[in-house]
Amino acid sequence: MKPHRFLHLERPENGGNPRIARNDTPPPCEGFTLIEILVVLTIVAALMIMVTPVLFKSKDEGDRSATSADIQKIKTALSHYLNDPKFGDLPPTTLSAAGFNPVNDINPGIEVLVAVLGAEGSILNPFSDEEKLINTDGDRDPKRMTYQKVRDFFEYADSWGNPLIYFRLRDFSDNPDATMRYRIGNGDTIEISPIRSKKTGSFAGAVDLFQIISLGPDEEYGTDDDVVSWKSS
Repeated sequence: MKPHRFLHLERPENGGNPRIARNDTPPPCEGFTLIEILVVLTIVAALMIMVTPVLFKSKDEGDRSATSADIQKIKTALSHYLNDPKFGDLPPTTLSAAGFNPVNDINPGIEVLVAVLGAEGSILNPFSDEEKLINTDGDRDPKRMTYQKVRDFFEYADSWGNPLIYFRLRDFSDNPDATMRYRIGNGDTIEISPIRSKKTGSFAGAVDLFQIISLGPDEEYGTDDDVVSWKSS
């Protein structure tokens, strides 16, 4: 294939009409060199390394804030329940003690709260977000219907998809070694008891008479990133 010929006008040194000159050499092609591309990629990678932890931290803080807000709504509903003359007490930690017919002993406390505080006609229902209603252990009430007119004993999930945990502390005063079983989002079943102060051994948040706990982003119980209903020091 013959090379393209490029034409341009050339004016003679002694004046006169310009003449057409032929140029068989194409103009240089402008672009990035391999070194320049590698430099750009290195800069982009460095920026990603710096920005990614900030993004994850921002998401983690948002998830914690959302779960903390859910726990505060439950605390408010429990306060009204406790001061209601019809009840005058906190919901118990187990379904059987609350008058239900459980088929297993998994996720007991939060299932009680969802069934009781979320009952039809409840003035303060802290479990109105149905997307957070889960049933990790698949249990259903064989005799009576729950507030949503289905037989599932629902739990309420935190921002990481694990059921919130509820203890009425009085249920553990006489039996401090008692434990409850919870099934978390990944299918593991953990055996847990109310959290106690490492210094005094007393129940954390004892002034509230109950504990509500989220496992937090690490999905482990009793670690520093747990989201809890009491003010931790």
